[in-house]
Amino acid sequence: MILFKPSIKIYVVALLFLGMMANNAQAQAQASQFYRDTTISLSYKSFEIELRTFLYDHDLAEKWTYYNQDVPYGFLRPYVIKQVLIFYQKGNIVSQKEIKISTSLHKTCDGKAIVLQNLPVFDIGIVENKQSFFFMVYGANYCAGVNCPEFIGIYAPTGEVVSESLSYPEKVLTGESLSEVLKKERLDINKTVRKASILDVFNVMDE
Repeated sequence: MILFKPSIKIYVVALLFLGMMANNAQAQAQASQFYRDTTISLSYKSFEIELRTFLYDHDLAEKWTYYNQDVPYGFLRPYVIKQVLIFYQKGNIVSQKEIKISTSLHKTCDGKAIVLQNLPVFDIGIVENKQSFFFMVYGANYCAGVNCPEFIGIYAPTGEVVSESLSYPEKVLTGESLSEVLKKERLDINKTVRKASILDVFNVMDE
């Protein structure tokens, strides 16, 4: 029976350990490439809004669809993990807020659980009246028709929530209803002073 010398044993164990470390590092690097974030921002006068979106850009274990009148619409990739609004005044952060509309639990292809937003925000804009202006954010589900859920948020320049509403099912999430705010402030959300979008980071079709 041939026995390894202690020095050879240590060498073999070291090689095995280094191999495991290399494989683990490679797996982590491969996993991290599926996660990324993108940021868009708009500034107006001395204020600024920033939308930071955290994305998962790989396949899920199942096909994620939203059903509208029994017609499946495939969700696009990348998938939105979470989104954060950051508000600045004269270059300093005055407030920040994570957008929380609705989420659902899914599985990645390697069996890991991941929580994704059902209704991501992809547009930010500025609307104004004669006295003041507001930041607006807009998001929609991946579907078509009158029953497609939409989210609209109206915020004061320093980030206070004026209105956060869903169009379908019609629901006020925070603050006043959108219709009340638009009427009271005499705002036209179809006329934005400036606008920015993250739609260019999404694929055109769900492949």
